[in-house]
Amino acid sequence: MSVSLRSIGGGLGNTRAPGSADEESAEQLAVSRTADRTGIGRRLVPSWPLIVGLAVFIRALAQPTALLNDPDTYLHIAAGRWMLAHAALPVHDPFSHSLAGAVWVPHEWLAELVLATVYDAAGWGGLVLVTAAAFALSLAILTRFLLRYVEPFSALIAVMLGGAMVLGHLLARPHLLALPLLVAWAGALFAVRDAEAAPPFRLLPVMALWANLHGSFMFGLGLAFFLGAEAVLAPGRRRVEARRWGMFALLAAAAALITPNGIAGFLEPFQLIAMPALQASFGEWQSPSFQEFQPLEIWLLGIIALGFATGAKLPLPRLLLLVALCRLTRPAYHLPDPVDTALGARPRGRPAGRAGRRSGGNADPGDRPRREPAVAATADRPRR
Repeated sequence: MSVSLRSIGGGLGNTRAPGSADEESAEQLAVSRTADRTGIGRRLVPSWPLIVGLAVFIRALAQPTALLNDPDTYLHIAAGRWMLAHAALPVHDPFSHSLAGAVWVPHEWLAELVLATVYDAAGWGGLVLVTAAAFALSLAILTRFLLRYVEPFSALIAVMLGGAMVLGHLLARPHLLALPLLVAWAGALFAVRDAEAAPPFRLLPVMALWANLHGSFMFGLGLAFFLGAEAVLAPGRRRVEARRWGMFALLAAAAALITPNGIAGFLEPFQLIAMPALQASFGEWQSPSFQEFQPLEIWLLGIIALGFATGAKLPLPRLLLLVALCRLTRPAYHLPDPVDTALGARPRGRPAGRAGRRSGGNADPGDRPRREPAVAATADRPRR
């Protein structure tokens, strides 16, 4: 009996009080499980770039025929099909009636191959999907970059307004295929410059791809040289900045020459800008008219209001860049407008075609959808 009491007493003496190590371990385990469930829940919630991309994709698909409402789409398809059929680039115009055989610099050859391949594989629906996807990807990338600087609400407002400026040019044409590259290039360059880091040499292949898709690559080069000059003029390691940004800008220019057209394709966009007759003949190349509502007006007034309300100041180089970009809204379709460029949003540049190049090569009439985009007047029209 004494042994039993002693054993019982020993057992009671070994009982742990509240707050012991066992209870603490159990609490830590419960907290860990809760954290795991929270982490899983967060992973299941889509990121803001993904949400924006899906919303923009759906918005673009809401009006599918609007994405085909441009006669140039037919010419791009016809040019791509000609290249696929002949396994060559059309260095002499094969479509024109009045200027047959005129010299042609097909600097958008890669975009035209993509459009023709998609059209042959999936028809007009495929072109709509590819165009909407490129638009959605561009604004998703833009959202990702903006979230590094501002909270989601402000980023979403900026992306929404930037996207509104693109809607008028949301068409199945080469500039939409190049749009994600413009956003990625501009966003990455601004990011490394703001962090005073080395330029992103890994993006040089992007420039080579861009130069084969669309003439707006010249804006990417201009931005690289501008930010390089900003880095060199800023106080600090000027020699180091001059060496690494100078090397990056020169390599980017070299990458832009990696096209079948060589120096001719590199100079083509600049030659087009120097043709006032073309700028005067196409409405989409004209300066924006504020007699009617323009999304650009919201941006300009918003920037002015932001400056007065918050006292925000830009460094002198960025202020000069903003002023220059405002000036470059004329002609409106050649170069990015100020806010789109600052945000890395969209290209305004039209690809360069020769002044004498005429379009007449549409897609096969039998292959067109019942509700066709406006395509009738394509013959003897200078290609843009």
